[in-house]
Amino acid sequence: MAGQTKTEDTTIKPILPTQTDWHEDTKLRSLYQTLPVLTAEQIYSATKVLRILVEHYFPFNDLVAEEMPLEQLPDFVESERPINRPEIRKAMLYIEKNLSKRVSLRRISEHIHLSESYFSKIFKDDTGLSVVQYITLLRIQEAKKLLVYSQLTVNQISKTLGYNRTSYFCKIFKMATMETPHSYRKKYTNPLEVQL
Repeated sequence: MAGQTKTEDTTIKPILPTQTDWHEDTKLRSLYQTLPVLTAEQIYSATKVLRILVEHYFPFNDLVAEEMPLEQLPDFVESERPINRPEIRKAMLYIEKNLSKRVSLRRISEHIHLSESYFSKIFKDDTGLSVVQYITLLRIQEAKKLLVYSQLTVNQISKTLGYNRTSYFCKIFKMATMETPHSYRKKYTNPLEVQL
C-alpha cells in the first residue's frame, strides 16, 4: 500500500524516475520482479484505504484539505483520480452547490441530461465511488469543519447538510469517523493542540 508498486497502466505517472540507484542492485531488482502487477483500480483502492486510516487517526494531518472551501472539494477528490468526462464534472459541481438540499440521483441525472443508470455507471467508473458515497463524503468533510470551526449545534449542522433527522446524521457520521459528532467536536475543537 505504501511501497514499490508495479503497474502496466500508462495513465499512472511514476513518483520517481523509472531508473534510480536501486536498479543497479541485483537483489533489489530481483525482489522488485516478485511484486504483483497492479491495475489502476487496485492502486486507487489502496490509496483510499490509506487515506481513510490517516484521516481516522490524524483528522487534521492535512490542514489544506480540511480547510478547503466546499466549492474546491471536487478538485481535491480529482487529485486521486482524474475526472475526464465533462458530465461528471458538471454533476460534481451540482452536488456541491446543492449539498444542503435533498440531492437525488434523479435530479442530478436530469440536470446533466443522462439516464440514471448510465450516469450511475460512469460516475462510479470515473470517481471510484457511488453517487451516494460521494455525497456522503462531501457532507462528512463539511460536517467535520463545521463541528470544529463553528458554533452551530449538531442539529443545525445536520439541517445545514440536508439531513432531515439529526439521529440519522449522527449515525452516518459515526459510521464514517468512528466517533459521534459531539465527541469529534470535543476532541478536535482546538486542532492546533492535536498531537501528530
